[in-house]
Amino acid sequence: MKTPILHNRTQLAIDSYLKSPSHAIILTGPDSIGKKYVAKWISYSLSLDARIITPESEKKSISIDQIRALYTLTRSGNNMAIIVPDSHLMSVPSQNAFLKILEEAPSNVYFILTATSSSTVLSTIKSRSQIISILPPTLSDLLSYTNIEEGDRSLRSLALTTEKLPGRFTYLQSNPDQRKQHEKHIIEAKTFYSSDKYSRHIMCISENYDKEWISS
Repeated sequence: MKTPILHNRTQLAIDSYLKSPSHAIILTGPDSIGKKYVAKWISYSLSLDARIITPESEKKSISIDQIRALYTLTRSGNNMAIIVPDSHLMSVPSQNAFLKILEEAPSNVYFILTATSSSTVLSTIKSRSQIISILPPTLSDLLSYTNIEEGDRSLRSLALTTEKLPGRFTYLQSNPDQRKQHEKHIIEAKTFYSSDKYSRHIMCISENYDKEWISS
């Protein structure tokens, strides 16, 4: 499995964790920064059997029943990592059920949660977990990781307008139609914010934008 692109501070934190892994960690960071990939890579680096818990079809979050089913899974005897992407979407009852699993799990079971912010996770879960922030890599590191020359202005611009988020950048890089749509939105935004108030008003009417943007 390919090593993820990481900010130096994030890399140091993960290297330290891998040397002495704690029972549970929470990887925090914005959407599309690659938290789920990093979680799988950590599991791979520790030679653990990764089990990813995702919402059932047509549901937006993990149910209490799914969390309760983890109890049996954690008693299988296998060295495993339970990966819970977007744990911030779990309801409070689901998080409370997860806390009980976390407290009673055997020592050969590790938990890796991802969340946009640690503030969205119950304090009782946070107190039993190590928190690692997944920070955006530097521009030069991102371009080097994806084998792009620094002088490629088009992809350099794409990296900047995707806020150097590896997941979003690589997705748009490999999907030309979505990339064109992204670039169109960037041009529209630049045009909007460089226009006077009257022109913004006309754009808001024609594009159904929120009128509060006029004075922003």
